[in-house]
Amino acid sequence: MLPDIHTLWIEGPLSNLERICLASMLKQGHTVYLHTYGEVTNVPAGVIMKDAADLLEFDASYTHTKKNRANNINLFSDY
Repeated sequence: MLPDIHTLWIEGPLSNLERICLASMLKQGHTVYLHTYGEVTNVPAGVIMKDAADLLEFDASYTHTKKNRANNINLFSDY
């Protein structure tokens, strides 16, 4: 049995790249969970949607400010 895959997408529509990646994981036989903080559209059939706030409230997520990029969530995405 293949391991489950857990992914994070904050909110907004998935692009074709994300859709293809998720679909590929499903096609290989993985169970795929997509954790989100907001509405996400274009999710491939078979992906299991989860509320990321059940793991960590968004307000508790680590954000940092970089020049010209306020509230960057890059570091938190690897939490």
